[in-house]
Amino acid sequence: MEQLMVSIICTSYNYEKYIAQALQSFVNQKTNFDYEIIVVDDCSTDNSRSIIEAFRTNFPDKVRVFLNNENKGITKTWISICQEARGKYIARCDADDYWIDKFKLQKQVDLLESHPNSKWCNTNFNIVDEENHVIAEQVFTNGPIKFADTYEKLLATKGMTLPSSWLVESDLMRVVNSEIPDRSIDDTFAIQAELFQRTDLSYLDEVTVAYRMTGNSDSRPKSSKAMERRINGLLETQQYYINKYTNRDMKKMVEIQAEHDAWQELRIFHFNEHIKHLTNRISELEKQLQEVVIISGDQINQLKEQNRVINEKYNSVINSRRWIIPTKIIDFFRRNS
Repeated sequence: MEQLMVSIICTSYNYEKYIAQALQSFVNQKTNFDYEIIVVDDCSTDNSRSIIEAFRTNFPDKVRVFLNNENKGITKTWISICQEARGKYIARCDADDYWIDKFKLQKQVDLLESHPNSKWCNTNFNIVDEENHVIAEQVFTNGPIKFADTYEKLLATKGMTLPSSWLVESDLMRVVNSEIPDRSIDDTFAIQAELFQRTDLSYLDEVTVAYRMTGNSDSRPKSSKAMERRINGLLETQQYYINKYTNRDMKKMVEIQAEHDAWQELRIFHFNEHIKHLTNRISELEKQLQEVVIISGDQINQLKEQNRVINEKYNSVINSRRWIIPTKIIDFFRRNS
């Protein structure tokens, strides 16, 4: 039996709002080769499983589903599910992201097949919010996230290669998975560090993926404790790899870190300036609003006074003797007409 070219692997945990869009983007791929879609649910407590099962029912020859009986976490789940891949390559996409180029897989397979020294490639991407509104375009070109296209950049900046854009040779991915700690706070950081030791990264400078930034995700949790745990966990991983591969260019890494720190300071400075501008603008608008309220209050009081004066004049006219007599005459004629 001829080997499948690609196994798409999608890991999901409580992503009922997004997973259908991700799965549909996989089904929409146009290729001249066969591929499979592997979906693994890490014991979700929402409606994710029924959505996944519906896709399997609609595409039984394409979709394979694996359901964890307990929540194992992303790292253990990823390491385990990669053993099920039957394709020559593994394409990763997390359930809250989705692909926006119908030829993504075809382009990446063509790229790797034409570069035998490279067993791993990625692409450019856009950032979207929870409602699919684009908030940053061509991110690796324009920012705000740094493209870590070398091992040194990865460790120095904690940048990334965007896992949801990856295409990696399956055998290599399984070797790498055997090297990463299964309790890693972020499996993708360790995977990237190991991949850089074993292959060149090929880059397709085209936007093929929508990377979703939500209010609560693995990379941006709502809980301050969870965020603190993530930051400390990534620091431990950085330190681990600094000591693991001591033959890397440490001087280059320090240079990159220095440049990154300068870039971050500039970002912070510009953010502070923008905040100052917005704060001043808010103060101006509040002052204008208060003036409007005062003016409106004065106008209302003037109108009330005008109304009082007019009412007094009206009543004085109605109750005047000159008006009472004609009124009585008019009433007399009305009664006798």
